[in-house]
Amino acid sequence: MIRLLAFFSSRKAGCGCRGADGRLFRAARFGVAWGCCVAAISVASVQAEEATEAATTVAAATNAADVSGTKVPRDESRFIRANFSDGTILIGELLLDELEVETEFGTLIVPRKQLLGLSPGLDSRSGFDERVDELVAALASSDRTVAAAAERELTRLGPSLSSELARRADELEGDHAKRLRSLIDRIEEAESDLDAFDEQETRQLIRKDRVRTTRFTIVGRILPRELRFKSRYGEIEADLADVVVVERQTMDEREDVARSFSVTGQNLVQTQMKKTGVSVRKGDRIVVRASGMIRRSAGTSTYVSSPDGSTRFGNHSTNPQILGGTLVAKIGTRGKEIKVGSNASFIAKEDGVLTFGVGMRPDYVGRYSFPGEYKVKLRVVRGD
Repeated sequence: MIRLLAFFSSRKAGCGCRGADGRLFRAARFGVAWGCCVAAISVASVQAEEATEAATTVAAATNAADVSGTKVPRDESRFIRANFSDGTILIGELLLDELEVETEFGTLIVPRKQLLGLSPGLDSRSGFDERVDELVAALASSDRTVAAAAERELTRLGPSLSSELARRADELEGDHAKRLRSLIDRIEEAESDLDAFDEQETRQLIRKDRVRTTRFTIVGRILPRELRFKSRYGEIEADLADVVVVERQTMDEREDVARSFSVTGQNLVQTQMKKTGVSVRKGDRIVVRASGMIRRSAGTSTYVSSPDGSTRFGNHSTNPQILGGTLVAKIGTRGKEIKVGSNASFIAKEDGVLTFGVGMRPDYVGRYSFPGEYKVKLRVVRGD
């Protein structure tokens, strides 16, 4: 199931978001990586494939004919795909006619028809610096549990954060600085074989907002600080701080896709696979690289598995042979399981939305917990 959520920015007194009718929803604060909050107000719940259906519906609407049979000209510039900081994906319309961007050379006005995409920088992400400072400080904690938790969260943020961590390491001294630099080295080493999946300009987070137009890229401060979206389930107003990226949806040309995400030990194939929101068609090439580990404790012993699986986790299936702990993919909710592991490339044999999960021996499900995660780099090369 996909849940469309209302988004909230952290406030001292809680969080707030306006619905289409102007009402203010509020929720108690709870922490996530960017210092943002998400209120579990579900405005819709659909099967995973309906994300593809939503895009198809948008395309069909733009091709609609009027009563005289005249084809209505399409305005594809308003149809977008928005990714939010909690992992939610929205396909719909961006409700604005133009976008203002403050730059050091003055304010630029970008008409919607010339807007290809936008991505808020670190300065727009509410509480980001404060949260990173808290985690860096926690690395020096005498409580090993606190220090280890901070290290895991910083590692989860990945190499895009390395420049920010390096800047902070230069301000530290002694063992604290040494531990942070060691963490930076491990993060970059773990990701070194995956660099081909990321454009260099997007690997490091930057401070200012970026706006891509049909002619050039603008770096500055996006106005307004709130964006309004319309989906098939209604309108949503979101703080810019909660937005990761907004990209124009092209209906006639399907562009290649590159995504990075984590699959945790809770994303078991039998229970709750990870939804990527990436739709593929028959003939598309899917390339995956994965790293990381999950753990299983049995008595006083602890066993680990890589994305390639481990005999210590039993067999997920015997036909085909898939070890427990193996990273597995599916296309559509009824698609066959595809063994992925740490390195895979395969051609889609059907249309659908990609999901990923950890294969597990059936009688281990519900019997053990599996802390840890696999960091996944996904690339989809569109077929003809």
